[in-house]
Amino acid sequence: MRDKLESAPISPRLRWLETAASGVIELQRLATRARVLEKANPDKPEVFHGFEYDFFGRMNDVVCGKLGWHTTHNADLPERQVGDRFVYIGNHPTLTAAWPWAYFMSRHFASNSVAVGKRSIITNPLSRWAMGDLMLRARKGIFINRDDRDQAMGTIEAETKEVLTPDTGAVLFPDAHRPYKRRIAKQVKDLNRAHPELQVSSWMTETCFPKSGGLWALMQSIRELVDVRFLDCTIVEPAPTHRYGARLHFDVQEVSREDLLGSPENIHHLNGMLVDLWKRKNKMIKDIRG
Repeated sequence: MRDKLESAPISPRLRWLETAASGVIELQRLATRARVLEKANPDKPEVFHGFEYDFFGRMNDVVCGKLGWHTTHNADLPERQVGDRFVYIGNHPTLTAAWPWAYFMSRHFASNSVAVGKRSIITNPLSRWAMGDLMLRARKGIFINRDDRDQAMGTIEAETKEVLTPDTGAVLFPDAHRPYKRRIAKQVKDLNRAHPELQVSSWMTETCFPKSGGLWALMQSIRELVDVRFLDCTIVEPAPTHRYGARLHFDVQEVSREDLLGSPENIHHLNGMLVDLWKRKNKMIKDIRG
């Protein structure tokens, strides 16, 4: 972390609300910068390549500084090469932890970031005001309809190759939802009924369940790109999120396309691989949180 920590708060929850307000201000500053940049460079999306890097750094300082978080990571991080393209496969963080993680990934891997996200980011008025317009203007998102699997996969296949340029990391969260306890409990109940063989009650305590459709579509759309690397990212954030002085841990491991998809490639292998990865993530998160 680059800035000095603030003093411990009387109320961690109020400090978290203050942090959120500071984040909104930073987002609006970035949106203003994007509008100016677009106006000065019409029809030149390349001017937005990596323009969010400094913003991620400021958001990292806001979140970690105000909440007193210290960040750790595994010692054996993959080494990047010039021109690499990355696909980040991670467990869905809360919005608070997402900014330090985005800064960590852009600092260690690709300075330019794009994200596969739900279409409501650009259709919901509040979400569009907060981030949607910015992501559209800067071409930082692939927005999918999660209620229509075929349409979502078609959108990913059509747009991924265009945005996954050299020195870019594409963010995808197969578990699709922030890990609120109520949501996890509902998924566990539903999966126990529909797929008892998965035995989710024995391991799915910290994340939602990963689905393969979006990742499968993304990987099929980039099969001709030879310099794409796949990173399995585990985000271990404090629980509760507003906890002051806590540890934020990132584990990043490289995984091959063949390991993910099998040989010959098939979605059933990917399904099983994601379950194995998420079992590992849940154990790591639970162990680190203690």
